[in-house]
Amino acid sequence: MTSSHFSSWSRQEDKQFEQALVLLPKETPNRWEKISSYVPGKSWREVRKHYEDLVHDILKEKLVEAVKVPIQMSLLEWSK
Repeated sequence: MTSSHFSSWSRQEDKQFEQALVLLPKETPNRWEKISSYVPGKSWREVRKHYEDLVHDILKEKLVEAVKVPIQMSLLEWSK
């Protein structure tokens, strides 16, 4: 998991962050400020950056998998 540029995240902070994400959907006004109140010591900017880093990591993993499968399929075809 990628950590924020501002500071590292403990397992406990990640857990608090994840719980807050579930409780406060995207349409919640002042969402990042409210989520940061669930994670003591983290600012709303750190919370938002942490979320953006996680989304980036997930998208990157999906892209790698999307490229890997066709390559593996072509290698199987070549081996026949």
